[in-house]
Amino acid sequence: MSVHSSGGTGTGSNQLARVLINLNIPIHNCFVQTHASIPTNLTQKASSFDGIINIFHINLRQLIYFYHLIGRKTFQNHYNIAYVYWELESLPKLWNNIFLLLDEIWTPSEFSRRAIASQSTIPVFTIPPVIESLQHDSERRRFDLPDDKFIFLFTFDFQSYFDRKNSTAVVAAFCKAFGNNSNLLLVIKCANSARYPIEKKALLRAVRQTNIRVLDTTYSHEESKRLINVCDCYTSLHRAEGFGFTIAEAMAAKKPVIVTGYSGNMDFTHDDNAYLVKYKLVPLKKNIGPYPEGFLWADPDLRHAAELMRFVYDHYDKAKEKASYGAKFIETYYNSSRVGMLIKERLNAIYQSIQP
Repeated sequence: MSVHSSGGTGTGSNQLARVLINLNIPIHNCFVQTHASIPTNLTQKASSFDGIINIFHINLRQLIYFYHLIGRKTFQNHYNIAYVYWELESLPKLWNNIFLLLDEIWTPSEFSRRAIASQSTIPVFTIPPVIESLQHDSERRRFDLPDDKFIFLFTFDFQSYFDRKNSTAVVAAFCKAFGNNSNLLLVIKCANSARYPIEKKALLRAVRQTNIRVLDTTYSHEESKRLINVCDCYTSLHRAEGFGFTIAEAMAAKKPVIVTGYSGNMDFTHDDNAYLVKYKLVPLKKNIGPYPEGFLWADPDLRHAAELMRFVYDHYDKAKEKASYGAKFIETYYNSSRVGMLIKERLNAIYQSIQP
């Protein structure tokens, strides 16, 4: 099993490894490719397994590099699965050779599955991640946040592409909704900004009001969940998500969520459990990371987002009732028992199919 990246991919890697270990499923190899924060004991346990199936939890665009890094012997005479996230409705054709390295692909959402399956020559399955709620209460003073303000929150990692995460849209919608109302606070939590000075300047230019605060620091996954736990409403005006971990974690914490009604989060954000922002699909005007010019992603309606922000603030009892449905949905469909059952069923089917 290959573990790559912090953020959603790294979180998913760690949780998938835990599910497999808890089920005593023998997966061959655990590679920690970069700076993923996987516990040492978890790595050692996973590495000790000896089997015939490899799972590479890695971005598709980096799989060929990874193949050359570790050598083809790791792939030979094994059944190779890539667990991947993809955020757009189609894949760049130049990635099609990746399918030659694999036997099947897992994705966290139906949106990602459809996008990859439309070009894949191998089977593609949706295997959802495990979403765990925070088990401990948090206090705002832990983050130097005031107790007497209604807090909207958005968190993102600059490494996950500034334009896709669209943090400045959250700022613009908040300003449109509330102006400089001191009864409210918008918190933008970001990480890994040092490598992206242009994008960081763009964010700071957008933050001109005293009721908006930027927390530019790196937290552990547990600490990030604590931050979500102290907000009143989580807002994501992303352009596209392969899944949307922070959205799901906010729902698990019983927080109202306001989100772009598009892409991977639509597996779990519905009209009855979330506030879905209208959008239109627009072409990328330039290449952004792995996303090619001309491909489509969402442009969320900031006027509608502002209206929903005002509604949640003005009708918080109703918003909390909707949030309770969201928490129940996450608890029902993204718990470790259900996800573990889906993984075990799929691996058993693979094992039976490759037996002589």
